[in-house]
Amino acid sequence: MNHTDLENAIAEYKHLKKQTKRIPMKQDLSRTSQAVIIKKYGLWRCFLQNMGDYSEKAIKHHDRGISNLQLLNEIRNLYKELGYPPKAQQYPRSRTAVNRLGGSWKEVLAICHIPATFNGNSNISKQELIFKGKKEIAKYGKMPTWRQLEIDHFPVNCILLYWQNLNDFAREFNLKTVRVAKRENTKNLILELATKLSNNHEVVTNEKLIKLSKGKLNHNKINNFLEFEVKHNVITHLSLTEYLKKNDINVSRKAIRLAGKTFSSWTEAEKKTGINICTLQDRIAKYGPNNEIILYSGRITKEVKHKYLSA
Repeated sequence: MNHTDLENAIAEYKHLKKQTKRIPMKQDLSRTSQAVIIKKYGLWRCFLQNMGDYSEKAIKHHDRGISNLQLLNEIRNLYKELGYPPKAQQYPRSRTAVNRLGGSWKEVLAICHIPATFNGNSNISKQELIFKGKKEIAKYGKMPTWRQLEIDHFPVNCILLYWQNLNDFAREFNLKTVRVAKRENTKNLILELATKLSNNHEVVTNEKLIKLSKGKLNHNKINNFLEFEVKHNVITHLSLTEYLKKNDINVSRKAIRLAGKTFSSWTEAEKKTGINICTLQDRIAKYGPNNEIILYSGRITKEVKHKYLSA
C-alpha cells in the first residue's frame, strides 16, 4: 500500500459522502479502496473516527465486533490446532482476513508469522506435506510407498512441487524408501561377500556370491543392481568385475606364498597344510609370511619358537 492509494481511497469516500449526503458505508466503496482503508486503520470505525464522522448510528451496520487482533489470534490458533499452515477454505473468515490484512491468503499467513512455503498456485504448503508425511511414517513405521500414500489420499502430486522424487521426500525425515533400502542392502552384501572372497584369494563370480549369501542374493538381484549402476553412470557395462574394481576389490585369483610354498587360494593352503585359515593368518601377522614356523603342524611352544626363530 502506498500513500497515493490511501489518498485515492479517502477521495472516493469524500465524493460518496458529498454525493449521497450521508456517511458512506464500507461496502459503498470499491473493493480496492476498502482494502486500502482497512489495511491502514484496521476497523471501519477507526477510519470514521479519523475522518471525524464517527457515531454509533454511523457504524451500526458496519462494525461486526471482530478486530484485526481477533482475526490474527483465530488464524494462529487454527495453525496450532492443525499443525500446519491453514488453507483459506479452512478458516471461515478468510475473506474478511484477506480484505483487512493482506490482499491474499499468503500475505495473511505472513502477517500472522506462520511459516508457509508455497510453489506456484498450489494452496498446499511444504509444511503441510511434512506434517502429513510424519503422520504416514508413524502409521507404517517406515517410509510408505507411493501406492500407500495414494490409498491414504495423501496429496502425492504436490510432493514433486517441493522435492525431486519420493526418495528425496524421504530424506526430509532422514529415511529411505523401501526400494532404496533394498538396493543398498544388496550393494552392501555384494561388497561384503566379494571382499571376503578376494581376501581368500578366490575368483569372485555371481555363483560364489549367491552361494555365500545363503539365499539373500540371486542372479536377478545382482543383475538388477548392476543395471541401476549402469543407468546412473557408475559403471559403463553390465559387469560385476567392473563394479568391484570401481570399489577397489580384486576379483581375480592371486597366488599365495607361505614360507616359500605357493598356493592358489587360502582354501588350498588350508587343505594342503592341515592348518585352518584363521591360524595361518594369525601366524603370518606374528611371524611374517616367509618364516617356516607358520607351516608348523603342531602347537607352537617356546622350543618350537627357539628352533625356527633363532635359526
